[in-house]
Amino acid sequence: MDYKSLTDETLMWLIVNSDDNALSELYDRYGRLVFSLSYSFVGDHPSAEEITQDVFMRVWGRAKTY
Repeated sequence: MDYKSLTDETLMWLIVNSDDNALSELYDRYGRLVFSLSYSFVGDHPSAEEITQDVFMRVWGRAKTY
């Protein structure tokens, strides 16, 4: 499956169904943005990385609610 061609909505549906490749694609699309926003708030690289990881772990765990 070509995950790059899928919509965000389709990726979320796949994540709800435990498709870790879909989460990986979502991270590829938005990971830098989440990191940049996190870094602008905390001003610390390791903390921004941790926040970014937490955001995507929450997406994985709570995908049904989105």
